[in-house]
Amino acid sequence: MTRDGAAGETVILVGPSGCGKSTTLKMINRLIETASGQITIGGEDVTGINPVALRRTIVVRTAVAGALLFAAAGLSGCGLTSGSPLADSVQPGSIGKGRPLDGAQLTVTSKEFTEQIVLGQIMGLVFKAAGAEVLDRTNIQGSIGAREAVKSGAADGMYEYTGTAWITYLGHTKRVVDPYEQWEAVREEDRRNGVTWLDAAPLNNTYALVSNQANAQKYRLRTLSDVARLTKKDPGAATICGGSEFSVREDGLPGVAKTYGFALRRGNFKKMDDGVVYTQVAEGSACALGVAATTDGRIPELKLKVLEDDRHFFPNYNAAPEMNSATMRKYPAIADLLAPITKRLTGAEAQRLNARVDVDGEDPHEVAKDWLVREGFIREG
Repeated sequence: MTRDGAAGETVILVGPSGCGKSTTLKMINRLIETASGQITIGGEDVTGINPVALRRTIVVRTAVAGALLFAAAGLSGCGLTSGSPLADSVQPGSIGKGRPLDGAQLTVTSKEFTEQIVLGQIMGLVFKAAGAEVLDRTNIQGSIGAREAVKSGAADGMYEYTGTAWITYLGHTKRVVDPYEQWEAVREEDRRNGVTWLDAAPLNNTYALVSNQANAQKYRLRTLSDVARLTKKDPGAATICGGSEFSVREDGLPGVAKTYGFALRRGNFKKMDDGVVYTQVAEGSACALGVAATTDGRIPELKLKVLEDDRHFFPNYNAAPEMNSATMRKYPAIADLLAPITKRLTGAEAQRLNARVDVDGEDPHEVAKDWLVREGFIREG
């Protein structure tokens, strides 16, 4: 929301640690619309303070009248999250002609990992080129927070994965083998939640087990059935690095172990940050195998081998725009704007975009814009 503060007025934000006050302070520092505004904590001027130090209460006191822009998403905890307007000067290319979103005010969101942020920036830039004012609320931690923002209308849309919706949000345990049938089932069931799914991309960011080339050759690993064999024949060698979430999800380690009959020793699944897994597997001593996302750009960069899911255990995780239904009723042109872009998002294309961020160190926003311009969807200026 936007709030006008009178001169001398005090606004107090109170909440437990971890509910978003630090993020709000970052946003206030960036978006307060008065040159003489002041931010104080306990009477001390902390304008420009490092938000990491903030724990309990933020007091915003305006020295003169000015506008304070707060983003309140209604997510988990107290629900505060950051948001900043997309300021890019972009115009229609092959999409957005006639600027069908002129006058619209739209918010885009995403989860916190690279591919999600890039996809969120793509969506936001497309809306901007089509005439909308866009609030960037990407990089929300965890699936549930971003999802709830779209459901509640705090955000208008994001790119989400069909498998995540089917299993995590809608509570199903039986996977749907055909990708189109998976998307269709999600679309139909999610309508009752006020969520509209647009056409899905070829991009399928599913789980996989990967190995470096030396270990794949040494242990003769080509499929997940080969991994099951290794856990029984040479259990000490069958070490897997992966994120903690994979270790407990039914579409993760418990389910794949049951399907393939893994006889994994206790302690042979080593939990670590998802991003560290790739380098550990490439090095090859801490773990022979690792849990990967199939569209991650580090797989080709590190020359990792993706093992075949020969019993087709892992669900389809095709990316598709997940939109608030009220937004779609108000702006139905969104479907036509996003359709050609989503169609172009293959697994290989996503892997290249992800690599530009994770391997080359580029900014996700700039990667998204460069891709849209290069593909002719939008143009700068």
